[in-house]
Amino acid sequence: MSATTKDILTHIRATFIAPSPPQLTDLRPLIDVYISENARLEPELENGLSDLYYQDIDHSNVSHIGAFVGVLYAFRMVLSSASIISWFDSLLRRALREPKLDLETVKQAKELVLMPLYDESESKAQLLRRRLVQLYVLDAPKENDSAVETMTQNADERAQMAVWKSNLEDLLVSDGLTRPKELFEELDVSFKANPESRLQLCILLNRLSRSPRKVSIPFVNSSLFSTLLFSLQVDQSTTVFSIAITSLIMLLPALAVDAPAQLNTRLPALLTILGRIVCWKLRGEGKEGRSWKVKQELEWKRLNSTFESAAVAPNETRLYFTFMYGLYPCNTIAFLRSPVTFLRTHEHASMFTHDWDVVLDEDEIKSCSRPLLRGHVVHPSIILADAKSELADLARWKDKDVATVAAECTLLDIQNAHTSAGHSIAYYIPPTPQTSSHPTPQASGNNSLHPVGEPASGDNSLHPPGSANAARIPLPPSPAGSAQPPAQPQPDPSASPKSADGKSEKSLEIMVNTHATLTAPSEPLLLIGETPIPVVPAGTVSPRPRHAMAEEALSILQREVLILRNQLNFEIYLKELVQQHVGRLHQDKIVSRSEEAERQSLHVKLKDYKAKLTKAQEDLATIRAEAAGTKSRHTQWVTELQDKLTRFREEKRSWAAEAVELRGEVNDTRAALKAQNEALADALNE
Repeated sequence: MSATTKDILTHIRATFIAPSPPQLTDLRPLIDVYISENARLEPELENGLSDLYYQDIDHSNVSHIGAFVGVLYAFRMVLSSASIISWFDSLLRRALREPKLDLETVKQAKELVLMPLYDESESKAQLLRRRLVQLYVLDAPKENDSAVETMTQNADERAQMAVWKSNLEDLLVSDGLTRPKELFEELDVSFKANPESRLQLCILLNRLSRSPRKVSIPFVNSSLFSTLLFSLQVDQSTTVFSIAITSLIMLLPALAVDAPAQLNTRLPALLTILGRIVCWKLRGEGKEGRSWKVKQELEWKRLNSTFESAAVAPNETRLYFTFMYGLYPCNTIAFLRSPVTFLRTHEHASMFTHDWDVVLDEDEIKSCSRPLLRGHVVHPSIILADAKSELADLARWKDKDVATVAAECTLLDIQNAHTSAGHSIAYYIPPTPQTSSHPTPQASGNNSLHPVGEPASGDNSLHPPGSANAARIPLPPSPAGSAQPPAQPQPDPSASPKSADGKSEKSLEIMVNTHATLTAPSEPLLLIGETPIPVVPAGTVSPRPRHAMAEEALSILQREVLILRNQLNFEIYLKELVQQHVGRLHQDKIVSRSEEAERQSLHVKLKDYKAKLTKAQEDLATIRAEAAGTKSRHTQWVTELQDKLTRFREEKRSWAAEAVELRGEVNDTRAALKAQNEALADALNE
């Protein structure tokens, strides 16, 4: 039975015209027959499907959209990549934005979008990849979108945007794990061109970093790696910095194992980032913090801070120091001892208009790094090696896996070494930021590398996270399990009660203000330009409008949720590494048990063989003794035979001599007898 184009289009049209929801049960046999008879989709059928979609499909009906995705998915074996790309805007994009579609249909739509990206012969694949990145950056909802503006949308719009963002992120992650080189090229272009997109791109990179072995080599060889390191050295957003540095921490063990030579070349930039993060501090209130300008010839669009109240030190200070100290202990100590000399020795030029001796405050770096150094054990390489030999030895991690390298690094931290049985990691939990007049949570403030002469104490500085209140956050459950909120950090008992009470009061104040605003009776919103006229007691400062305070509080909480998600992603990544490490240790234990059983078996066999050998040696000794006796008897017998032979030979010689004598006597006798006979005969004759 052959399936013609007309028959297929007729059946598809009848399926969608019917009043009941379309079912593809009767269509699939026809489509399978068509696929078996044709290698490519005929232009007539392709045009017919397009006309049918625009004329006969109810675009407001979710079941119709899902069913048509199923039809297109059924033809996937004969669809060209160019044809699938042409369906992206009209059908697939809409399906990926629809929250009411079932999971199987969404999965089919994703597979259709990914098919052209996996086709190396398709010239438009890179254009589609670029389009997906642009949609993820520009069209999908951003993490820094105002919560108040988001709440103005209806529930359906919010659900659509959430599903759209999730599906786009899944597509880019799948593409990145399969074609990382091509995706990193597009991410690098977007990262440089649009500073506001860096938060979204760092979140995407954070997800890709969860599979470090798949992306480590393409990442270190791409320009995105250099761009990310440059951003970490000059951009001023704490939120972007936290997520980007977390991604870098997740990739460092894999880079050390897979590409140590390339990682060595980026060591000055990595240590410059370390010098920046250990000295990260708050800008003074009421003062304009100094920020070094980037060189114009670098053409870098700097991401400035727009949310001063969130200008706290990144939580990843201790983690980043732990991994850098674990991977490069000698060079890390050399950098902390003399940062400017180290950077000049490695020819790492300053990207600012001033040189490193102006940009870096060596005394501040040394002061802030001391608590971190005291919180870590001495690395053996500090005694057994030096900075040059450390870089020259590229085989340090050759026989190790990523989980082992990460475990060795984290166990250098005294806190992790003490709590290794519970698989926990120490984090610095920053105080709740004070409120300010900036509601956008995307960029949180800090100065870049701090100028010499700025005070490192008082209200204008923040103690490094490694030396302040540390708390342990236990590892979260597996992603496959039920979703649970992250565990609340336990405060450090060594922290002062007064400080803890102050932080709690600030957080409580934000919560109370938010609750009061959200539960207050409805009142008309203030228009732009209107000024509220609150009733305030004499001699007090007029408070800000409650809706502004609520918006700011929501923005603060929104940013904190983002940071906690970032920490959760790292904890999940670390948990996966721990599982891999435990699995390897379990495998080693199984191998050890197997080897022990084999050793015991060999020991038993050895004892048996030893007993057999002893018996064989005894038998051999007996045989040797018997052989020795036989040999001696044989020697004696041979001697006797030789004596007899000698005697017989002598007798024979004597007999021969006697025979000669007798023969002589016989001859003489015969001669005498002959003479006598002759004499007798003569006598007779006479």
